[in-house]
Amino acid sequence: LQSWFIRRIEGYLAAKERRLIGWDEIQEGGLAPGAAMMVWRSVKYGVEAARAGHDVVMSPTSHCYFDYYQGDRAHEPEAIGGFLPVERVYAFEPVPPELTEAEARHVLGAQGNLWSEYIPTFDHLTYMAFPRAAALAEVVWSPAALRDLDGFRRRWQVQAARLDALGIRHRREPPRPRASMVLIRDAGEVAFEPTALGHTIRYTLDGSEPTAASPAYAAPIPVDSTGRVKAAAFSAGGEASAPVAVDVVRWAPADPGPLEPGLRLEGYRGRFQRVPAFEDRSPAWTAEVDGFVFSGEEPEDEFALRIRGWLDVRTAGVVEIALGSDDGSILSIAGARAVVNDGLHGHAIRRGRVHLEP
Repeated sequence: LQSWFIRRIEGYLAAKERRLIGWDEIQEGGLAPGAAMMVWRSVKYGVEAARAGHDVVMSPTSHCYFDYYQGDRAHEPEAIGGFLPVERVYAFEPVPPELTEAEARHVLGAQGNLWSEYIPTFDHLTYMAFPRAAALAEVVWSPAALRDLDGFRRRWQVQAARLDALGIRHRREPPRPRASMVLIRDAGEVAFEPTALGHTIRYTLDGSEPTAASPAYAAPIPVDSTGRVKAAAFSAGGEASAPVAVDVVRWAPADPGPLEPGLRLEGYRGRFQRVPAFEDRSPAWTAEVDGFVFSGEEPEDEFALRIRGWLDVRTAGVVEIALGSDDGSILSIAGARAVVNDGLHGHAIRRGRVHLEP
């Protein structure tokens, strides 16, 4: 019925010298002959349509939904959910590499979406739009070979100054720690990447919120005990970014004894809004596993899992860890949260940089 309706409307519009474009659900049952398609669920639908000779506009939730959170939701305005930092927007490639040159001509461009049911004010709207809209503009207007994230960050500062002069709110990039968690044996340091032009990083060592009166960051901060460093970037006018936290963990592991390959899995029954405190619960089942994958045919659909094992670190250094999940997940190392991807949400990937010691 949907396909019949779309085809009928496409014919009506064509008779009026107009052209139909619709979200990618219109592909179900077969696209009308002259229809173009907006791709939102997955780039794969755009690939299918382009190969069938239809024009497409790429607008997937994975890179183009600006109503998603940009950072830690505890410090961001309310959003519908999800997670889409500006780096992920900038990493978008609107033309899928699997298309031939002729098929790629059907990709008309890309579109950013900013649905406003969670956005009651204009200030909130512009905060969600910028700098992500600028990142997407540079992606679709620039050859892939010329795109450079660090260069974009520098260029964005000029545009941000223009927005400041116009009184238009935008998200200020928080400080970027070289590692969001630092594991130490005796002593170490917390370091930040250079901040935006005209901004000053200010920090606290007790986990409190930084203010304009907090110490200014000038060099890596020495640390020798478990704690939390918090930092924010302040403009010359005193406006602050959202804060970032770096957890420091001093930890000397006990000898684990003989080890065997595999992971220890524990299952907990219940309905959970967030990852629970497992220490307060008793598992309903346990297993030794080599890995895990969800097939969609699990005997239960309301549960939480804890998977534990030892990590063998041979050399000191910073590693980047990606944690993807549909709904909540947390990765802890040495008892501290290394990557937090918690809460109810569609599939989202969060990344953390962790300094580990052998």
